[in-house]
Amino acid sequence: MAKAHTKISKPTLFTALVIAGLVMLFAPGRITGTLNSAFLGLFGWCMNIDMSHDRPAAGNPQINLDDYVPRSEYNKLLTEYDNLVADLIEMQNKYETLSGMASDLPAVGAGLLIADVIKCDITAGRHEMIINKGSDDGIAENQYVLGGSSVIGTILRAYEKTARVRLITDPASAIPVKISAQGNPPYINAVMTGKALPYAVIANVPKKYKVAENYRVYAEKKPGLLDVRRITGRVAKCMPDENSPLLWDIRVAPACDFKRLSQVGVIITKFEIQELQK
Repeated sequence: MAKAHTKISKPTLFTALVIAGLVMLFAPGRITGTLNSAFLGLFGWCMNIDMSHDRPAAGNPQINLDDYVPRSEYNKLLTEYDNLVADLIEMQNKYETLSGMASDLPAVGAGLLIADVIKCDITAGRHEMIINKGSDDGIAENQYVLGGSSVIGTILRAYEKTARVRLITDPASAIPVKISAQGNPPYINAVMTGKALPYAVIANVPKKYKVAENYRVYAEKKPGLLDVRRITGRVAKCMPDENSPLLWDIRVAPACDFKRLSQVGVIITKFEIQELQK
Protein backbone atom coordinates (compact mmCIF):
# COMPACT_ATOMS: atom_id res chain seq x y z
CA MET A 1 0.00 0.00 0.00
CA ALA A 2 1.45 3.35 -1.11
CA LYS A 3 2.46 5.85 1.58
CA ALA A 4 0.42 9.03 1.53
CA HIS A 5 2.39 12.30 0.91
CA THR A 6 1.55 15.41 2.97
CA LYS A 7 1.31 18.52 0.81
CA ILE A 8 1.92 21.91 2.46
CA SER A 9 0.47 24.93 0.71
CA LYS A 10 2.62 28.01 0.04
CA PRO A 11 0.54 30.33 2.29
CA THR A 12 0.94 27.88 5.18
CA LEU A 13 4.70 27.65 4.62
CA PHE A 14 5.01 31.42 4.48
CA THR A 15 3.02 31.84 7.69
CA ALA A 16 5.16 29.24 9.46
CA LEU A 17 8.40 30.96 8.41
CA VAL A 18 7.11 34.34 9.57
CA ILE A 19 6.16 32.91 12.96
CA ALA A 20 9.57 31.23 13.25
CA GLY A 21 11.28 34.52 12.40
CA LEU A 22 9.29 36.38 15.03
CA VAL A 23 10.14 33.74 17.62
CA MET A 24 13.85 34.12 16.83
CA LEU A 25 13.55 37.92 16.90
CA PHE A 26 12.02 38.07 20.35
CA ALA A 27 13.84 35.07 21.83
CA PRO A 28 16.35 35.77 24.70
CA GLY A 29 19.89 36.55 23.63
CA ARG A 30 21.40 33.50 25.29
CA ILE A 31 19.20 31.20 23.16
CA THR A 32 19.89 32.96 19.85
CA GLY A 33 23.60 33.10 20.71
CA THR A 34 23.65 29.33 21.30
CA LEU A 35 21.84 28.65 18.01
CA ASN A 36 24.24 31.01 16.19
CA SER A 37 27.30 29.23 17.60
CA ALA A 38 25.83 25.84 16.71
CA PHE A 39 25.11 26.99 13.15
CA LEU A 40 28.64 28.32 12.70
CA GLY A 41 30.06 25.09 14.17
CA LEU A 42 28.13 22.97 11.65
CA PHE A 43 28.47 25.07 8.51
CA GLY A 44 31.47 27.29 9.21
CA TRP A 45 33.76 25.06 7.11
CA CYS A 46 31.84 25.88 3.96
CA MET A 47 31.65 29.57 4.77
CA ASN A 48 35.44 29.99 5.29
CA ILE A 49 34.83 31.15 8.84
CA ASP A 50 37.82 30.52 11.08
CA MET A 51 36.47 29.37 14.46
CA SER A 52 39.91 28.62 15.90
CA HIS A 53 40.35 32.14 17.37
CA ASP A 54 39.14 32.69 20.86
CA ARG A 55 36.19 34.98 21.10
CA PRO A 56 35.98 37.41 24.03
CA ALA A 57 33.16 36.76 26.38
CA ALA A 58 30.20 39.10 26.18
CA GLY A 59 30.62 42.11 28.42
CA ASN A 60 34.38 41.50 28.79
CA PRO A 61 36.05 42.74 25.57
CA GLN A 62 39.78 42.33 25.18
CA ILE A 63 41.77 45.59 25.69
CA ASN A 64 45.08 46.33 24.00
CA LEU A 65 47.05 48.35 26.57
CA ASP A 66 49.36 49.62 23.84
CA ASP A 67 46.52 51.84 22.63
CA TYR A 68 46.30 53.71 25.94
CA VAL A 69 48.51 56.11 27.90
CA PRO A 70 48.65 56.71 31.66
CA ARG A 71 46.49 59.48 33.10
CA SER A 72 49.57 61.57 33.98
CA GLU A 73 50.81 61.38 30.39
CA TYR A 74 47.35 62.24 29.12
CA ASN A 75 47.17 65.33 31.33
CA LYS A 76 50.62 66.41 30.13
CA LEU A 77 49.61 66.04 26.48
CA LEU A 78 46.36 67.92 27.12
CA THR A 79 48.27 70.81 28.72
CA GLU A 80 50.65 71.01 25.78
CA TYR A 81 47.70 70.94 23.41
CA ASP A 82 45.98 73.80 25.27
CA ASN A 83 49.19 75.84 25.10
CA LEU A 84 49.44 75.24 21.36
CA VAL A 85 45.85 76.38 20.91
CA ALA A 86 46.58 79.54 22.91
CA ASP A 87 49.68 80.20 20.78
CA LEU A 88 47.65 79.68 17.62
CA ILE A 89 45.00 82.15 18.75
CA GLU A 90 47.69 84.72 19.60
CA MET A 91 49.32 84.28 16.19
CA GLN A 92 45.94 84.59 14.50
CA ASN A 93 45.19 87.83 16.38
CA LYS A 94 48.55 89.28 15.41
CA TYR A 95 48.02 88.19 11.80
CA GLU A 96 44.64 89.92 11.71
CA THR A 97 46.16 93.06 13.22
CA LEU A 98 48.98 93.03 10.69
CA SER A 99 46.51 92.43 7.86
CA GLY A 100 44.45 95.41 8.94
CA MET A 101 47.51 97.66 9.07
CA ALA A 102 49.45 96.27 6.14
CA SER A 103 48.26 99.03 3.78
CA ASP A 104 49.59 101.65 6.21
CA LEU A 105 53.25 100.82 5.71
CA PRO A 106 55.17 103.87 4.53
CA ALA A 107 57.20 102.25 1.76
CA VAL A 108 58.84 99.07 0.56
CA GLY A 109 61.62 98.21 2.97
CA ALA A 110 59.81 99.53 6.01
CA GLY A 111 58.25 97.39 8.67
CA LEU A 112 55.36 97.53 11.08
CA LEU A 113 56.18 96.47 14.62
CA ILE A 114 53.15 95.35 16.65
CA ALA A 115 53.24 96.37 20.31
CA ASP A 116 50.85 95.79 23.19
CA VAL A 117 49.50 98.78 25.07
CA ILE A 118 50.61 98.66 28.70
CA LYS A 119 48.88 101.86 29.79
CA CYS A 120 46.94 104.73 28.26
CA ASP A 121 48.02 107.70 30.37
CA ILE A 122 45.50 110.46 29.68
CA THR A 123 45.38 113.19 32.32
CA ALA A 124 44.55 116.89 32.43
CA GLY A 125 47.98 117.91 31.16
CA ARG A 126 49.33 114.83 29.40
CA HIS A 127 48.08 112.45 26.73
CA GLU A 128 50.51 109.55 26.40
CA MET A 129 50.61 105.79 25.99
CA ILE A 130 53.08 103.16 27.24
CA ILE A 131 53.85 100.21 24.94
CA ASN A 132 55.82 97.00 25.53
CA LYS A 133 58.41 97.47 22.76
CA GLY A 134 61.56 99.57 23.02
CA SER A 135 64.92 100.38 21.50
CA ASP A 136 65.92 96.71 21.56
CA ASP A 137 63.13 96.13 19.02
CA GLY A 138 64.06 99.07 16.76
CA ILE A 139 61.87 101.72 18.41
CA ALA A 140 63.26 105.26 18.14
CA GLU A 141 62.02 108.76 18.90
CA ASN A 142 59.68 110.50 16.44
CA GLN A 143 58.56 107.28 14.74
CA TYR A 144 54.90 107.34 13.77
CA VAL A 145 52.47 105.12 15.67
CA LEU A 146 49.32 103.63 14.14
CA GLY A 147 46.17 102.55 15.92
CA GLY A 148 43.07 101.31 14.15
CA SER A 149 44.84 102.03 10.80
CA SER A 150 45.20 105.74 11.67
CA VAL A 151 48.09 107.86 12.98
CA ILE A 152 47.59 108.29 16.72
CA GLY A 153 50.92 109.86 17.66
CA THR A 154 54.70 109.57 17.65
CA ILE A 155 57.33 107.95 19.84
CA LEU A 156 58.27 110.38 22.62
CA ARG A 157 60.89 108.28 24.40
CA ALA A 158 62.31 104.82 23.74
CA TYR A 159 63.71 102.66 26.53
CA GLU A 160 65.21 99.21 26.14
CA LYS A 161 61.99 97.23 26.60
CA THR A 162 59.26 99.88 26.56
CA ALA A 163 58.45 103.21 24.94
CA ARG A 164 56.26 106.26 25.53
CA VAL A 165 53.93 107.43 22.78
CA ARG A 166 52.92 111.08 22.56
CA LEU A 167 49.33 111.09 21.34
CA ILE A 168 48.08 113.65 18.84
CA THR A 169 45.94 115.28 21.56
CA ASP A 170 48.92 115.88 23.88
CA PRO A 171 49.75 119.59 24.42
CA ALA A 172 53.30 119.06 23.14
CA SER A 173 52.18 117.29 19.94
CA ALA A 174 52.60 119.08 16.60
CA ILE A 175 52.11 117.11 13.38
CA PRO A 176 52.06 118.46 9.82
CA VAL A 177 48.71 117.60 8.23
CA LYS A 178 46.63 118.11 5.12
CA ILE A 179 42.85 118.67 5.07
CA SER A 180 40.41 117.64 2.37
CA ALA A 181 36.76 116.93 1.75
CA GLN A 182 35.83 113.27 1.69
CA GLY A 183 36.84 111.71 -1.61
CA ASN A 184 38.92 114.72 -2.72
CA PRO A 185 42.70 115.04 -2.77
CA PRO A 186 44.17 116.75 0.32
CA TYR A 187 44.91 120.37 -0.50
CA ILE A 188 45.09 122.48 2.70
CA ASN A 189 48.45 122.44 4.51
CA ALA A 190 48.38 122.95 8.27
CA VAL A 191 49.87 121.91 11.60
CA MET A 192 47.72 119.99 14.08
CA THR A 193 48.49 120.45 17.77
CA GLY A 194 47.10 119.01 20.97
CA LYS A 195 45.32 120.81 23.79
CA ALA A 196 44.92 117.95 26.30
CA LEU A 197 41.30 117.73 25.23
CA PRO A 198 39.31 114.95 23.54
CA TYR A 199 40.25 116.59 20.23
CA ALA A 200 43.25 118.17 18.51
CA VAL A 201 43.33 121.70 17.10
CA ILE A 202 44.28 123.19 13.75
CA ALA A 203 44.83 126.96 13.71
CA ASN A 204 45.95 129.60 11.21
CA VAL A 205 43.92 128.26 8.29
CA PRO A 206 42.56 131.22 6.25
CA LYS A 207 38.79 131.34 5.82
CA LYS A 208 39.24 131.53 2.06
CA TYR A 209 39.60 127.75 2.24
CA LYS A 210 36.39 125.84 2.61
CA VAL A 211 36.43 123.58 5.68
CA ALA A 212 33.42 121.75 7.10
CA GLU A 213 32.57 119.00 9.57
CA ASN A 214 33.67 115.49 8.57
CA TYR A 215 36.47 116.79 6.37
CA ARG A 216 39.38 114.36 6.53
CA VAL A 217 42.66 115.23 8.24
CA TYR A 218 45.75 113.33 7.06
CA ALA A 219 49.18 113.14 8.63
CA GLU A 220 51.47 114.62 6.01
CA LYS A 221 54.37 112.70 4.56
CA LYS A 222 57.66 113.09 6.42
CA PRO A 223 60.88 111.84 4.81
CA GLY A 224 62.39 108.93 6.69
CA LEU A 225 59.38 108.56 8.99
CA LEU A 226 56.17 108.54 6.95
CA ASP A 227 56.35 108.20 3.18
CA VAL A 228 52.60 108.16 2.51
CA ARG A 229 49.77 110.22 3.99
CA ARG A 230 47.64 108.46 6.59
CA ILE A 231 44.33 109.45 8.10
CA THR A 232 44.65 110.81 11.63
CA GLY A 233 41.23 112.34 12.32
CA ARG A 234 38.13 114.13 11.07
CA VAL A 235 36.95 117.68 11.50
CA ALA A 236 34.48 117.74 14.40
CA LYS A 237 33.94 121.54 14.54
CA CYS A 238 34.91 124.45 12.35
CA MET A 239 34.23 128.04 13.50
CA PRO A 240 35.78 131.48 13.05
CA ASP A 241 38.72 132.13 15.34
CA GLU A 242 37.68 134.47 18.18
CA ASN A 243 40.99 136.35 18.06
CA SER A 244 41.42 136.34 14.28
CA PRO A 245 38.04 136.36 12.46
CA LEU A 246 39.77 135.78 9.11
CA LEU A 247 41.05 132.40 10.29
CA TRP A 248 39.37 129.11 11.08
CA ASP A 249 39.37 127.48 14.51
CA ILE A 250 39.26 123.77 13.65
CA ARG A 251 38.71 120.93 16.13
CA VAL A 252 39.79 117.47 15.01
CA ALA A 253 38.38 114.25 16.49
CA PRO A 254 40.89 111.36 16.43
CA ALA A 255 39.99 108.60 14.01
CA CYS A 256 39.98 106.02 16.83
CA ASP A 257 39.38 105.83 20.56
CA PHE A 258 42.80 105.65 22.24
CA LYS A 259 41.43 104.02 25.40
CA ARG A 260 40.03 101.08 23.44
CA LEU A 261 43.33 100.16 21.81
CA SER A 262 45.05 97.03 23.06
CA GLN A 263 47.69 96.95 20.31
CA VAL A 264 49.37 99.55 18.11
CA GLY A 265 51.76 99.46 15.18
CA VAL A 266 55.03 101.39 15.08
CA ILE A 267 56.46 102.19 11.66
CA ILE A 268 60.05 101.00 11.58
CA THR A 269 61.96 102.44 8.64
CA LYS A 270 64.49 100.60 6.55
CA PHE A 271 67.35 102.21 8.48
CA GLU A 272 66.19 100.83 11.84
CA ILE A 273 65.66 97.38 10.27
CA GLN A 274 69.25 97.39 8.97
CA GLU A 275 70.55 98.43 12.39
CA LEU A 276 68.70 95.53 14.04
CA GLN A 277 70.17 93.07 11.53
CA LYS A 278 73.77 94.06 12.28
